[in-house]
Amino acid sequence: MSKIRISLIAAVVVALTIPAHTASGSAVTSFSVSGFTGQSSNLSRSAQNLVGSKISSSSAIDSVKCTGYSRTNSTLAQRSLAQKRATATCNFIKKQAADARFSIEVQSTKNSKITSTVQVRVVHKAAPSNTETAAPKPLNPEAGWQSTLTSVDLQQCQIRDARSMKIPPNNVGFPLLPDVIPTNGTIEMVVIPVDFSDRPGGELPLAYLEQQTQEIDKWYRLFSGDKVNFKFQIGKAWVRAPKPDSEYVVPKNQANAQAIAGDIQYQMGQDIITAAGSQFDYTNVSAVFFYFPTSTSVEFDMGNRGRPVATPQGTKPLFFWGGGQYHFDNRNIPASEKRSKMWAFWIHEMLHSQDQALHAPGNGFSTGLGQDQYGTSLTIGAWEMFRLGWLPNSSVTCLDKSSATGTAILRPLENGAKDLRTMIVRVSEHQALVVESRRAKGYSSEWGANRGGVLVYEVDTRRNNDRSGEATGDTGNDKTYPKWAFYLGPQGKNVSGATGRNFFPYFLVKGDYVEFEGVKISVKETSVDGDLVEFQLTR
Repeated sequence: MSKIRISLIAAVVVALTIPAHTASGSAVTSFSVSGFTGQSSNLSRSAQNLVGSKISSSSAIDSVKCTGYSRTNSTLAQRSLAQKRATATCNFIKKQAADARFSIEVQSTKNSKITSTVQVRVVHKAAPSNTETAAPKPLNPEAGWQSTLTSVDLQQCQIRDARSMKIPPNNVGFPLLPDVIPTNGTIEMVVIPVDFSDRPGGELPLAYLEQQTQEIDKWYRLFSGDKVNFKFQIGKAWVRAPKPDSEYVVPKNQANAQAIAGDIQYQMGQDIITAAGSQFDYTNVSAVFFYFPTSTSVEFDMGNRGRPVATPQGTKPLFFWGGGQYHFDNRNIPASEKRSKMWAFWIHEMLHSQDQALHAPGNGFSTGLGQDQYGTSLTIGAWEMFRLGWLPNSSVTCLDKSSATGTAILRPLENGAKDLRTMIVRVSEHQALVVESRRAKGYSSEWGANRGGVLVYEVDTRRNNDRSGEATGDTGNDKTYPKWAFYLGPQGKNVSGATGRNFFPYFLVKGDYVEFEGVKISVKETSVDGDLVEFQLTR
């Protein structure tokens, strides 16, 4: 992880926005970030959009300097606020340029107009002298590329779940088990905004709830290939819980363990549904979301997966979930980012009740919402889409280990079910290799310009998910902690420091390859539109 250097300098400075070059010829971009209000150090939505556009349109970044300003003879608190704003700006940029070097300065100025701004100076890496550009050229993969592999019957790639004791209980292989939430057709969902007598909700953010639910429908339509859509019932007023917030105490649940305060979570959900009365029709509803931004008694999450709940239309085995105070504060991720991506967390929780184990490969990596619900990529993996039955046959090149050598054209996962192309190689009765093309667009656009490549992971349906090390040393792809899938790094390249939002060393680009159990996958050609990969046997 790159370190951020912080220094406090006393000087009179006027912020300028100018293009420049360093002595080595590297390009420099400078711009000013404003929009901070009062004593806040959070970037406004417009500021985030500005920074995102500047960084995503940039070439590879070498270093970033964020400079905050305070008035000459300012107080320590004022200088501290300037430092926090500069730090917040650099931290936001770091999400898209994790391998860059960062530094922070606080400078004093007599110009009051710039004291609520942060000046950003970006130094770009010089383009290689022997190439026109470091970015892949736009190219239709079919132009000159040939797919010579013949897919076998897709059933050969439907590796059966081989666990006797299942942690989690969801299958990680085939078959797809019936679950609380359907995986095809129209899913009906109720969204209940909840407040408490000791924590009233204030003005209801109805437009926000409508926008978040629309994002859910949009996402499912893309990745299911229009096999799933949603019908929503959204509360038009706060539902007052029958007990004060202080009487519901739900600490953080522990991975691989029985839910903490499970009966309290269940009773809290039942209380809210009862308090809502007849304003919702649960006849065809399978999912309920509680929105309670004022709650502090629920520290992280509360939920229920299939335990019967009494509704006005009878007792039903419902899924419900509600996010606690973590989802509304600045822990780990800025509250503004959590707010904009809460729909992704909702989807993650629903997928668990659609027979999806998630949390692999690369648990915590920003490669999809199965691994990081608030990450920089909010896709779902090809293996999960394959298990869910969302991929058309034409999207999957299924190979057996005995298949002849050949090439296949892959298209990015970000295209969605109808237009992605992936490869799955059956290695044994309980193992498979999944090969995905990935690009920084759509639900992965936060990766930044020119990010992408091929990700390869091995699936082993004999393994459970050991999440016990999530906060104590497990990087997410560490085989010390078994998972049902692990990413394979390019042969000969160091991936030891790759984790979280800096997983990019796992990308295979042209010339890279991986070997696993006698199978070799190589990237022969690459473009912004996809990749040409080769399958070979090494023994």
